[in-house]
Order: sequence, then structure tokens, then C-alpha cells
Amino acid sequence: MNLPATQPATHATWLDRASRLSIRTQAFIDGRHVDAASGKTFDDISPIDGRLLGRVADCEAEDV
Repeated sequence: MNLPATQPATHATWLDRASRLSIRTQAFIDGRHVDAASGKTFDDISPIDGRLLGRVADCEAEDV
């Protein structure tokens, strides 16, 4: 069972945490983050506002 936090996180706290996230765009294959063998990527677009979130490894059969 999870115990409740002593104080709820504020909006500013969440913005600070989000700004420090390191988002990986490589594929996670066999326990490692790797680029696609072809080097190709595709755009990951936010469905909320259409902005580019990042370019992600475009893997194919040879990658796995």
C-alpha cells in the first residue's frame, strides 16, 4: 500500500520535475537503448496540440 505524500505537489513542482526529465528516443532492445540499424527516425507528434515531442528510432525487423 502506498502512503499519501505529506504535502500535495504544486503545479510549479510538477513543471520543475517535467523540465528535468530526460526522454530517450532510442529503441530499448535486449536491455539497451539503441538507434535503429538504418539510422531512420520518425516524428512523435503530440495528439493534444500537434507539437513535435521528439524524433524516435524507426526500427524494422533487422533491429529485433
